[in-house]
Amino acid sequence: MDDLDAILTPRASATPPTDAVWLVTARAVARRRWGRRIRNSLALAMSFAVGMVVMLFVRPAPVGRQEQPIAAVDPPPKSDEPSADPYENDPPGRVERWAGVAEGEKRRTLFRRAGDGFLKLGDESAALRCYRRALDGGTREELAIRVEDTWLLMTLKMARSRE
Repeated sequence: MDDLDAILTPRASATPPTDAVWLVTARAVARRRWGRRIRNSLALAMSFAVGMVVMLFVRPAPVGRQEQPIAAVDPPPKSDEPSADPYENDPPGRVERWAGVAEGEKRRTLFRRAGDGFLKLGDESAALRCYRRALDGGTREELAIRVEDTWLLMTLKMARSRE
C-alpha cells in the first residue's frame, strides 16, 4: 500500500498550471467581447444607413407652399378715367381702416372685403374680426349663406342664425 499512498499524495508544483490556463482564457474572452462589440456597432451603423436610404425614397411631399411658375402677363392698360373701386389694390389692413370710418352698406362691404383679404393671407383671427364687424347691424337676408361666402363667413353666419 505504500505505492498507493505515494501515488495519491498531492504534490506541489513549481508553477501552477491554472495561471497559464487563466491567461489563455482571459485573452480569448477579451477577443470575443471586442468582436461582439464591433459586430453590434457595424449592425447599428448599417441599419441607420439603410433607414436613411429608405427615407430618401419614402419621404412625403413637403406640406409648405408649392412654388408656382410665374407666367409672363402683360399689365392691364392704364386708363385715364378713375377706377370704379378705389380700394381695389389696397392691402386688407388699409381696407379695414377705411371700413372703420365708412357708414352703412359701404362699411359692411369693406369689412367683408378686408376679411376676405386677411383670410387669403392666412390671418384667420383678423379675418374673423372683420367678418364679425361686417355682420353687425346686418339684416336677416344678409345672414343667408351665399355661394361666394368663405368657409369662415359661412360658419359665422350659421352661428348668428342660431342665436
